[in-house]
Amino acid sequence: MAVFEIVRKNEKGREESVGRQILSDGKELKMRFTMSMWIRMEEEICLMDDLYTMMHSKGRFAKGKIPALTEIMTDGEITANDVLREYKQEDPATIRALIDEIQSVIAGAMRMKEKKYDDASVHDETLEEIEKKEARAE
Repeated sequence: MAVFEIVRKNEKGREESVGRQILSDGKELKMRFTMSMWIRMEEEICLMDDLYTMMHSKGRFAKGKIPALTEIMTDGEITANDVLREYKQEDPATIRALIDEIQSVIAGAMRMKEKKYDDASVHDETLEEIEKKEARAE
């Protein structure tokens, strides 16, 4: 596993961080958290209410914990066995980056994404995305 900080130069010529990329065996770690992933996590690992405790307690590096969650959130692209193999080779900062990425993706997925327009109506961005996909499928 390798963690790369993506930087760019600003108007003043100074470098500023604009993101982070995590690679595992040359594959970019692309995580997402959907409702089906949430259900699977709760069936196989822990409840959402217990997630923070699981990720910060003894035993979190066992195959059925963070490695399994990584596999779920990458849709099997990175397996639990891949993560376990890399634990043995990595420094603590890289593993910390993996944990931070998991938390960030889940937190982002759990936030409501609604816009309020001047006409006092509310538009649900998630629902709008689903409707766009359904329209393309037809």
